[in-house]
Amino acid sequence: MNNSKGFTLAEGILSLGGMVMIAALLFPLMFLILQKQIDEKQDLTAARVLYEHLEEYVINGTSIANEVQIDGVSYQLFIENKPEWKACVYYAERNHCIKEETKSDGLYFNRMYSYDAYHFDDLPPFPPVD
Repeated sequence: MNNSKGFTLAEGILSLGGMVMIAALLFPLMFLILQKQIDEKQDLTAARVLYEHLEEYVINGTSIANEVQIDGVSYQLFIENKPEWKACVYYAERNHCIKEETKSDGLYFNRMYSYDAYHFDDLPPFPPVD
């Protein structure tokens, strides 16, 4: 029996247990990475939709669509001119807004900012969808 080539039952169970422990540690991380990837894709799509909406608004002076459906996610858009200029896109309990600000020398620039789901009380209501 000294020349036997193979694993004993105890060695097999021990190695299987080690693989299960490694998988148990890595699966939650993998799911977190996948969810982060989905969120980043939605953020990128929201920025693109907002850009296209603003481009249409600047060229035509009006916007045709206030809501866009992409990959099962509804992106609601609105532009506000009072008291300061602001354009926002709402989606999946998140939003992105572009707001006009003034510098000390009187020049205007746009800045992208975001709210998370906990600050919805500070935002205006969704625009009416026609």
